[in-house]
Amino acid sequence: MWKTPEQVAFLKGFLPTYFWHIEEGKVKDFWAEVIEEWFKHFPLRDLPSDMAKKDVSVEKACTEARARKIQVSGC
Repeated sequence: MWKTPEQVAFLKGFLPTYFWHIEEGKVKDFWAEVIEEWFKHFPLRDLPSDMAKKDVSVEKACTEARARKIQVSGC
């Protein structure tokens, strides 16, 4: 399983916001919020060591993707 019970609870906490964003036609904004908050709560350095050993480029790729997202949104 890719997620822990804590991560499931975290995602479920966003359900009311998700439905609001759908009604407003702003789902893209919703995902930007979730992704930002996700990495604040679950930084990549918290990956299980066996997972990190398999692909050390995961953190670099995610960091670069987050940087591009920030540049696109103008934040």
